Amino acid sequence: MTARQELKGEKVTLISAGKKKTEGNPFGPLSDTAKADIQGRVNEYYDAFVAAAAKGRGVPVSQVRNGFGEGGMVGAREALQLGMVDRIGTLDQTIARLVGRSPRGIQAAQQPDMVPVASAVAVGVPDDLDVRVRRLRLAS
Repeated sequence: MTARQELKGEKVTLISAGKKKTEGNPFGPLSDTAKADIQGRVNEYYDAFVAAAAKGRGVPVSQVRNGFGEGGMVGAREALQLGMVDRIGTLDQTIARLVGRSPRGIQAAQQPDMVPVASAVAVGVPDDLDVRVRRLRLAS
């Protein structure tokens, strides 16, 4: 329960079925068991992400785990230096490259105040890239 709720005299009662249903609720302390369960799930998803990123970028899992930002954010230039992306470009440039034409507004994208964005996904190159390109062509 929050301090504000206590000051107001409010009480919270959780009603649930199943012994783990209220784990991690914001109204009470997190038990050691609940913390371990939640951490285990986080580790499972992180391991799956790291494996997919390593496969997609063609690098060892250790490189992703120890060098691809380690859960933090990196800018486009640093991502390029770390091997997390293939190139830096604007959204218009990326779409134009994927559909094979000259981007509209390319002059605007070259303005110095434009922020570059990473144009490759760190998780990997999708197998269905051709399908995505065809969809982009149909949409334009």
